[in-house]
Amino acid sequence: MNLEEVFAEPGRLGALAEAAMEAVKVDQCEAVVLVTRTDLTRFAESVIHQSISKVEPLMNVRVVSGKRIGCASGNLLRAEGAQEVATRAAAIAAVEAENPDFVSLPGPEPLAEVQGWAEDTMECTAEARARAAKVMVEIAGGAGLKAAGAIATETTCVLVANSLGVRCEDRLTSAKAHVVVSGASSSGYAEGAAVSFGALDFREMGGRATEKAVLAANPRQVEPGEYRVILEAPAVADMVVFLSYFGFGALAYQEGRSFLCENEGKRVAAEAVTLWDDGTDPRGLPRRFDLEGVPKRKTVLIERGIAQGPVYDSFTAHRVGRKSTGHGSLAPNPSGPYVENVYLAPGAESLERMVAGTESGVLITRFHYTNIVHPKRLTLTGMTRDGTFLIEEGRLVSGLRNLRFDQGILEALAQVSAVSAETWLCESGALVPAVRTESFRFASGTEF
Repeated sequence: MNLEEVFAEPGRLGALAEAAMEAVKVDQCEAVVLVTRTDLTRFAESVIHQSISKVEPLMNVRVVSGKRIGCASGNLLRAEGAQEVATRAAAIAAVEAENPDFVSLPGPEPLAEVQGWAEDTMECTAEARARAAKVMVEIAGGAGLKAAGAIATETTCVLVANSLGVRCEDRLTSAKAHVVVSGASSSGYAEGAAVSFGALDFREMGGRATEKAVLAANPRQVEPGEYRVILEAPAVADMVVFLSYFGFGALAYQEGRSFLCENEGKRVAAEAVTLWDDGTDPRGLPRRFDLEGVPKRKTVLIERGIAQGPVYDSFTAHRVGRKSTGHGSLAPNPSGPYVENVYLAPGAESLERMVAGTESGVLITRFHYTNIVHPKRLTLTGMTRDGTFLIEEGRLVSGLRNLRFDQGILEALAQVSAVSAETWLCESGALVPAVRTESFRFASGTEF
């Protein structure tokens, strides 16, 4: 199969799934076919230094014999390749131990009518990405600064089929970009994401990063400690993605590894905080179904500060008599279901008013090298980067040298006192506002 032709005619993947399911005599069979094309342009020191394009095919088959489950994968997208993968999966199932909690693969359900792809992203060229990089480089150059960053487009054709009648097929696209503008003593950052390449505003991103780099020049240093902090969207996205991934999966919940075990139905954040997952929202990077063919739907995670229940795939749902929430991933998945399309509810403030209403504090553009320290307590560590500012008397008065932090996500969300009305779609796919939290703990400073 010519892989490039798949993007123009994705319907051709169905024959591969049928070939896989017909190759084995088992109780149930699931076939997932993915073909992903990634195009990437990187630039540094205001010069493009890399432009790549790759196409990655994948066939994944899961078979069920009684309560024995086998999974296998391959990348030969031809009928014989699909048959060979299915045969290997059946052989694995034959020697696997029974899983007493397994009930069934999911059956078919109606899908939402939402389009998660754009033709201009599918057809985006290296020249188009280079022109976009040039816009940001020239804005930085106009201020005597250098720019570095990356612009990527991705197109995925996905098919999920099983022997119970599930037949789901779609095309998905995403366009993502980030830029770091640097001077002798400072840097600024901006990022963006969209289904359509044309929806990215490279001039705005370049201008925002450049403005931050100029304002942050000759940074001051402050002592470690607890500060009132305004977090811009990239920093907020980092926090809520970690929270969603480690905090709201049903497998972690059922195994006692989630904060929800002691907090479901309890207040864990300020009333201004409402967090949800929704793969059908066209404002984000939508997808109509998960990798088990279960429809995506809105699932509330935190409502007005109160923790709600976890997200499920078919396995974790069946073992407790629930329905999958559409969070199944490629089998076998030892991590269980996880949140992919995160939304944090906007508030009523502008970012400018949030700064003006802060007598003293710190504004953070983004985090860097963020890691989870304690998955159940949801403690993060990392550092600020590319635009950290001191706020005094409601104004950004100078840049700050970066700060290292050791902070509980829920503790920060419990202290939220203001939320911006504007939201931004970040590279992670999270659509979030800026927030102000009354207490954020910095453990140490840096030399830059």
